[in-house]
Amino acid sequence: MRFIVLVTSLLGIDLTGLELLLASKLVLSKTRNGLNNRSVIDVSPIFEMFKQSSQIEDMEPLAVFKQTMLYNDICIADILIGALDEKLNVGYETDNDLLSSLFVKPKQFKSFCSQIFANKRDEVISIQKASQLTGLSHNSLMKLRKQGKLRIPAWTYNTGQVVYEDVLRIRVEHAFQLNLEF
Repeated sequence: MRFIVLVTSLLGIDLTGLELLLASKLVLSKTRNGLNNRSVIDVSPIFEMFKQSSQIEDMEPLAVFKQTMLYNDICIADILIGALDEKLNVGYETDNDLLSSLFVKPKQFKSFCSQIFANKRDEVISIQKASQLTGLSHNSLMKLRKQGKLRIPAWTYNTGQVVYEDVLRIRVEHAFQLNLEF
């Protein structure tokens, strides 16, 4: 398949996820100079991996777990790599998109998400990703940055990034505040 935009759209991942899949050999690039707009990408290894897979009766489609994935900062690439490494049992049944086509066992998937989230080692993330993880609006996060509760990494000139640890701390505080309101 050609054109990175088409591949990322088809798989429902971003460029970082595509690079992870490339490193895991779940997608192949026929260009030597890394990924670019002219890269020819082969996604067939993903579907070869699921060739023998079928939906197991006690599995549910990934689409059901969108909120869990968002909360735990899990993307399709993490799931595909987990299936490749046999850390997650994944069933496959052809449907409109990958979230509806991939099936997982609920308890195992939640445990997998928690494990992957605990292993995240990103030092910085975007404000947009921070908003997804905390459930706070962009404006609320910007206010927290002004208050010094959400630091901008000193080594980056990108003001759209923040320190990952701060985001996790804010998420815990925000969840605690929500619990106190009940």
